[in-house]
Amino acid sequence: MQNEVVDNLMPMVLEQVDKYKGKKICSIVISTEYGVSGLIANKIMELVQKPVLILQKTKQSYSGSARGIGVESFKYYCENTGLANCAGHDNAFGIEISIDNYDKFLDLIEKELSDVEFENVIDIDMQLNPEQITENLIENLYAFDKLSGKDFPPIRVCIKDFTDYEL
Repeated sequence: MQNEVVDNLMPMVLEQVDKYKGKKICSIVISTEYGVSGLIANKIMELVQKPVLILQKTKQSYSGSARGIGVESFKYYCENTGLANCAGHDNAFGIEISIDNYDKFLDLIEKELSDVEFENVIDIDMQLNPEQITENLIENLYAFDKLSGKDFPPIRVCIKDFTDYEL
């Protein structure tokens, strides 16, 4: 079901991506009753190789998912504006910005990131071949991430020679 919702939203999302060429971040507004903003954010970040916000508009705010790349903590930049509430990891987190502060927030983020050159560099904690991945390994990694808590970054795993996947 989630894949179908994401697939249906992607053409509208990709139209919005074009207006952020030359910008340091990409902020997309979607409308759906399904919680797919994180899935879309991952796909768009992979495509544009810069930080991404996938938001839904409510009466008082824009809220959704943020994904960072090319900086140690995109969450730090967002929180540093004083205009966003963030919860989650440094580069994968939930975000909420009041409607009144949205444009100012985007301007501040653009200024803060003006000297950052985004590169496609991915830090990983381990690299695995597909045949090394077992249900037991996944359960142990999940348990470790849960034990480490919110003050530690999640474990980053690269799966070698694995290009055909579906979220």
